[in-house]
Amino acid sequence: RNLDRFSQLLTLVALTALVAGGAGVANAVQGFVERKRAQFAILKALGAEGSRVFKIALAQVLTAASFAILIGLAVGALIPWAGAQALRDLADLPVSAALDLQGAFYGALYGLLVVLIFALVPLGRAHETPVAALLRDDPRGASLARYRAAAWAAAAALAALVMATSFDVKLGAAYVGAAVAAFALLRGA
Repeated sequence: RNLDRFSQLLTLVALTALVAGGAGVANAVQGFVERKRAQFAILKALGAEGSRVFKIALAQVLTAASFAILIGLAVGALIPWAGAQALRDLADLPVSAALDLQGAFYGALYGLLVVLIFALVPLGRAHETPVAALLRDDPRGASLARYRAAAWAAAAALAALVMATSFDVKLGAAYVGAAVAAFALLRGA
């Protein structure tokens, strides 16, 4: 039981780092959208609907995120073998390593949901901004309600995943509540 609880705490610490990195995802996607303004404008001027432009940009972001997730999974999969070898060499302990496919799946799912939470609203700006605003620096605000709703849906899915994979439901609920409160404070600041 203590081992399960310790494992859950380590998972929550890793998830905290992943969610904190989500701010970097949002900034990177916003920078991507800004750099691609002219290309998005050309696509829209040639008749592409905003949803098609959004899908193209989302596919590019998800491709980059998938590569990052795969690299993270590969590094994470190698750590148990390196740690087991170090323990065998240093302490002469009979330690064996194994790959946790379920943990890798959940890690990939956590990563994908965090990317969606922080990428949908910046990508929505590419969809909702008119062609004239993309070609000029038009500060008119875009209607991002559906992208904010999709980001909230991804956040709810992440919270549900945390709760579903928690050994201690109270600890999982406390983590989700603390994360929501932290984001509310950061948003307010």
